[in-house]
Amino acid sequence: MVIPVTVPATTVTLIPQSINGTVNSVGTEGNFTTYKVTLASYDLIPALAVQMGQTTVLTDPNNVVVYVDRHTRKRNTRTLGPGSVTRFNGLIFNDNGNVRMACLQIDDGAPAEPNAAPDRHWRAANNSTTSTEVSRDVAGNILVVDRIIGGN
Repeated sequence: MVIPVTVPATTVTLIPQSINGTVNSVGTEGNFTTYKVTLASYDLIPALAVQMGQTTVLTDPNNVVVYVDRHTRKRNTRTLGPGSVTRFNGLIFNDNGNVRMACLQIDDGAPAEPNAAPDRHWRAANNSTTSTEVSRDVAGNILVVDRIIGGN
């Protein structure tokens, strides 16, 4: 017996996934608007595209063609077009080496590159009974947390 043992799948269940990426081009195909999207550098699809046992290798694992129709929930506030950073959620599949997504929902995207680590700053209030933490999350949002550290 050769290890690893690979068995061809006869049935596949797709689970919705989210991807962040930059839109390269917009087109149409039938009743769909198509978006060719370059994935963010931290996305797992390119890393997983080189696993052993794959019978159909991805030809361009850094790019996904996203299919959007009238049933897609559009929660984005920015216009979709070339250069826009967008988050797509839907069913991802390998179509003979091409990564495609049947899109269920569109949101505004996260930055193309995450911060290495959140910025953290601490400062004590005048009476020294509270502290305030100001930090930034990976998406760059500012978070403020007040804590009581002592009392009179």
